[in-house]
Amino acid sequence: FPSHDKSITERIGSILEKKQQLLHYDILYETINDIRLRLSKTRAESELNQLKILMQQDIIKDIKHATSITSTIRFYQIHAMYHYVQRNRKEELHCNEQIIELFNNNLLYKEEYLADYVNTQSRIISITKELPEVVFFKALKEIREIPIPPERLYYKGITAQVFNFSYMIELSHYLQRKQFKKATTIIPLIENGLEKYTAILTASHKLTFLYMLGYFYFATGEFIKARD
Repeated sequence: FPSHDKSITERIGSILEKKQQLLHYDILYETINDIRLRLSKTRAESELNQLKILMQQDIIKDIKHATSITSTIRFYQIHAMYHYVQRNRKEELHCNEQIIELFNNNLLYKEEYLADYVNTQSRIISITKELPEVVFFKALKEIREIPIPPERLYYKGITAQVFNFSYMIELSHYLQRKQFKKATTIIPLIENGLEKYTAILTASHKLTFLYMLGYFYFATGEFIKARD
């Protein structure tokens, strides 16, 4: 082959190799996610052992095996899930922070997969709400300041995600600490958001908000609103 044809062939081969590797990561991700969901219902020893066996694969043991941005993100997502199951919040947070750094260093990729970026940030605020408040509110500020291009088709869906995750976790943070005065400042924003995004939010997310609002109104003596 002429030299330029050989170069093209090599590039195609490299792309196919990366696609094959990503497929391997995707299969592992879905398998481990399935185990995670089952373990959320029962911490069966057989499921935990299966998870540990899967994590022994070379492709999971060392980051150097990941040869693309997507594969590297999958690597950290898999490890984040593993640490979630093991209830190791410190390591789970580290993995999610690595994912955010990869997105922030690849802005076009971040814009294309903004929903995944928001999901990762939501997990970070979920973990940091148990840490000192300065850490939690820094993470909360970051998720709410994510630039969302209004011309993109996903604009309303992503803004609904940001509202859902950030205000649900912030309200939970206040209620757990019985900080009802602080909760009062965001109740109108939550009620407006529930109305604004009613066609987008899932039934389970609406239910969670309503449960927490009911708890808030009952705890602050507004029994009619709590009943409603």
